[in-house]
Amino acid sequence: MLARLAAYAFILFLGVWAPAQGWAGPTAAPSGGTEGAARRSPSASGQPLPEPPAVRSRNVLCAWTVTSDRFNAGREVLVEHADCRASMSDPRVSGDRSIDLTVIFEPAGATAGRWMASTTVRSALGRWRGSGNGAAARAPEGRGVALYGVVRYAGEGVFSRLAYTELVAWGDQLVRMSGWIESRGASYPMYATYSS
Repeated sequence: MLARLAAYAFILFLGVWAPAQGWAGPTAAPSGGTEGAARRSPSASGQPLPEPPAVRSRNVLCAWTVTSDRFNAGREVLVEHADCRASMSDPRVSGDRSIDLTVIFEPAGATAGRWMASTTVRSALGRWRGSGNGAAARAPEGRGVALYGVVRYAGEGVFSRLAYTELVAWGDQLVRMSGWIESRGASYPMYATYSS
């Protein structure tokens, strides 16, 4: 499982984060293109399920603070906090974000690792609480750490019947997020993809 996440992280790193850093290699698909069509199973009535609306990041500014960088039992553990302001294509998830992040490289000094986070989104319309995880990759030449994965949110208050799934690519100079909002309990497959 970790090997598969690392492979996906490497592919995303080459296609999304690396070109933004000016590194040679494959380039990301141009934004604004057509979204990948997701295969949908028919509903009980035989009709295909509708596509969830895509949500994309427009502008994201984050202030990251390293709260701990320690070595423990042969592994390196980074603990960080971020306060972000995110402008998204859907106002329900635009606004202030608070992220508490733990990144683990095992063994210490490894170039690939894993991360887990808890996060809160406060928009002008309501609030979301979520948690996520994924793969971490150290950038070459000490240029930071790139993180790729999924964060799943549950809406609160007026959003209490909604869930938000977000695919993330976080790095020192680039933050990309895209996903979809759906009714809680809806079953959309994970292979549905949306470009940002």
